[in-house]
Amino acid sequence: MRIAKTTDTGAVGDVALLSEELLTAASQFERATEAVAGELFIAFRSLPREYERRSTVRYSSAEGVLFVDLAVAEEDIAGLELSEQREILREGLSELVRRGVRSRTAGWSREEQGIIVAAFDAMLAGADGTADRA
Repeated sequence: MRIAKTTDTGAVGDVALLSEELLTAASQFERATEAVAGELFIAFRSLPREYERRSTVRYSSAEGVLFVDLAVAEEDIAGLELSEQREILREGLSELVRRGVRSRTAGWSREEQGIIVAAFDAMLAGADGTADRA
C-alpha cells in the first residue's frame, strides 16, 4: 500500500513541518502493508476557523485510495509547543485512519484492516520528536 501526502497550511503552527516528520517512516508503512491493495493519501490542513473546514475520510473505490483529510483550526494550535501540535495531529490521524479502513466500499478484510492500522500506528510512533531539538 502506497502512502502520499499534501499540505494546505497557513503561517500559524507547524503542521507542514510535522506532516514531514510524521511520514518519516512511510517506507516502513509501505513495506508492512505491501500485501494490501490500495493507497493512503493524507491532506494536512491548518486553516482559520472561519473557513469551517472539517476533517474527513473517504475511500474511492474507483481509484483504490483512502483519502484522509485532517483539518485543524489555526486558533487551536496557535501558541502550542511543537510536541502538543504533534499529539493533536497523531490523535486526529489515528482516529481518521481507523474509521476509514472500516469503510464498506474499501473491501479490506479484517486482517488487512488490522495490518493497515498496526503499520500506521508504528509509522506515527516513529515520529519521535527529533524536530523539537532542531
